[in-house]
Amino acid sequence: MFIVPFFRSAGRSLFRVSALVAATSAALFAQTPSAADGFDPDVDGNVYVVVAQPDGRLLIGGQFSTVRGFPRNNLARLNVDGSLDDTFNPNANASVRALLLQPDNRIVIGGDFTTLQPGAAGATVTRNRIARLNGDGTVDTFNPNLGGLLQPQVFSLALQADGKVVVGGSFTSAQPNGVATAFTRNYLARFNTDGSLDLAFDPSPNGFVLSLALHVDNKIVIGGGFTSIWPAGDTVATSRNRIARLNPTGKVDSEFNPNANNAVTTLAVQRDGKIILGGVFTTLQPPTDSAPANRIHIGRLNSDGTLDSEFFPRVEGNVVALALQGDGSIVVGGTFNSAWGRGSTEGNRSNLARFLPDGALDTNFAPALNATVDALAALPDGRIVAGGHFTRVIAVGATAGLIRNHLVRINGDGSFDAGFELDAGGRTLASVTQADGKVVIAGTFTNVGGTTHNYVARLNADGTVDNAYNPDFNGRVYALAYDSATNKVVVGGSFTTIGGETRNRIARLNANGTIDSEFNPSIDGQVGTIVLQSDGKILVGGSFTNVQGVGATTPVQRPHLLRLNANGSLDTAFDPEPNSTVAAILVQSDGKIVIGGLFTTVQPGGAPTFTTTNGVTTTTLSTATITPRNNLARLNADGSLDTTFDPRPNGQVTAIVAQSDSKLIIAGSFTAFNPVGAPSVTTTNAAGTTTTTTVSNRARLARLNTNGTVDAAYDPNPNGNVLALALQSDKLILGGTFTTLQPL
Repeated sequence: MFIVPFFRSAGRSLFRVSALVAATSAALFAQTPSAADGFDPDVDGNVYVVVAQPDGRLLIGGQFSTVRGFPRNNLARLNVDGSLDDTFNPNANASVRALLLQPDNRIVIGGDFTTLQPGAAGATVTRNRIARLNGDGTVDTFNPNLGGLLQPQVFSLALQADGKVVVGGSFTSAQPNGVATAFTRNYLARFNTDGSLDLAFDPSPNGFVLSLALHVDNKIVIGGGFTSIWPAGDTVATSRNRIARLNPTGKVDSEFNPNANNAVTTLAVQRDGKIILGGVFTTLQPPTDSAPANRIHIGRLNSDGTLDSEFFPRVEGNVVALALQGDGSIVVGGTFNSAWGRGSTEGNRSNLARFLPDGALDTNFAPALNATVDALAALPDGRIVAGGHFTRVIAVGATAGLIRNHLVRINGDGSFDAGFELDAGGRTLASVTQADGKVVIAGTFTNVGGTTHNYVARLNADGTVDNAYNPDFNGRVYALAYDSATNKVVVGGSFTTIGGETRNRIARLNANGTIDSEFNPSIDGQVGTIVLQSDGKILVGGSFTNVQGVGATTPVQRPHLLRLNANGSLDTAFDPEPNSTVAAILVQSDGKIVIGGLFTTVQPGGAPTFTTTNGVTTTTLSTATITPRNNLARLNADGSLDTTFDPRPNGQVTAIVAQSDSKLIIAGSFTAFNPVGAPSVTTTNAAGTTTTTTVSNRARLARLNTNGTVDAAYDPNPNGNVLALALQSDKLILGGTFTTLQPL
């Protein structure tokens, strides 16, 4: 009886629009998240095969439609850091189950597909279940054209030294390169380098071929669900239960007969010629053995097919994938929850395990994955890439699991290449990149990469977590600003302590993550944005009322916007006094300061004064002018109002960036501007009604001229709020709650 489990079954909105080159940054309540996130390709479906290229990039095949949120149907290539190779998109119309890389960098793929459409554009190319791709993902002329009844599939590929390709699967015919008549080829075939059929090779097993491995003297080991092989020219079939070795001609090797009692799904050949096999079987019985030998889902054969009696681990579930590491260790993937090694007791192993060369269980390697591992690739540096059905992983000793959808990279010690993986519900709201390439992140999280990091963490340049940097905030962090001269980071949010030490909503961290003890201003409400000026002074915006700067004995009124000196003392001459939240700050190249938020007025110099005579304190309210400024204003460098600039958006401003021509791009929840000084525009509707107005409709994203009027040529028109902006070369990156752009 042949049993094969389901392992072989058939079955953040972000847009970029044109802009001019800019030299500034956006500061906002929900600042742009870091792009550094470790190795996390986030595949939306099962991964069945992984192959590492010599340059470190990874080819993955399976049954999926997106990678990192980008369309990729069933086949993709990843860069070393796990990001998507956007130059490679063969676009297969069904599952890819097998891959092999030729020395000339061409790629042979096999699976269920019948067409490819490179680049997801232009004409489709018919390729039934097998194809060869050029290194850039385009299709070459290799076309074996496999078919058969029911659902013909390719499960395994092997490349011979002479360039011929051996193919195993569930197909029963081949009609290569447009020949008039199909050839019968039951479950196994070999093709010449041009895709034509090798007519001399016709082993004809009687059941599926699931795995292939090249062996000594150009022989071919095959595994699957077959029970006999009947090569062309033989008068009778030869019994071979689920594993066999073929001579180069396709004839059965009469001296090799391990005799598995159920399916052999995966094979690997060691450097010494011994063969590791995994699958559904529980016994092996070569002819030299008088009785079946227990080999529970994994076994090792000597090069002649006899049983390696010194190797007897067991896996309590089906083995689907094998990978041999450089030190001889054997990594096993499948559907199981425990494993036994030679001379050991049972060890809990969830779908992934590693055995030492002698068959002992590697007790130091125990990562857990929550579903089947279908594919493994051993990397030269000792790391392992696993693909499959899983969506979560957890390392030994970790306090929390990580989300890893269908693909994960594992370090040699069994820890995950986690990089920056947040706890469930955690968000990154701000990030800054240090001069050494490390990235400080902040937000609502309390766990990063399985380790406790309360609201602030630092990532190494490769995306792994710097666990030595752990300041331990007691509340959320919304804003970061990096001082490259000192390598220190100014932090703002809703926290009141760091590592148990009082720091009210603002603090400065040393390069190692400890608190800068000399910087301790105290703010009485949430800080949402921070910008460092070139002179070292610090602009702070948010939803607060009072501040007590370093050296002061009492708080001073500074609602929603203030400026600190570099030492944390208050810049008392700077007092714009907006009447509600400031969510975004931009310092222009001329020193003027643009602010955005939810305010409707500003009152520069509006703070009251206090005088004390004979112990009696008298409060004198300011007589400074209150000036309307709806959600957006520009200040002179001293905090006084720039009276020439009044765009008047009708909703909140959350982000501001400046182009190199000094035009401003504004984002938020507004739908229109009514700038002071804008020219009147007269329109006539279908009914003949004439309207004259200075209002410019701009939904959530607009570009302003230097005088605050609306740039009439710029209207991307997102359908939801825009929360974050960043300029990149000549493009603008925007993020928010929108799902479409409809430029008008």
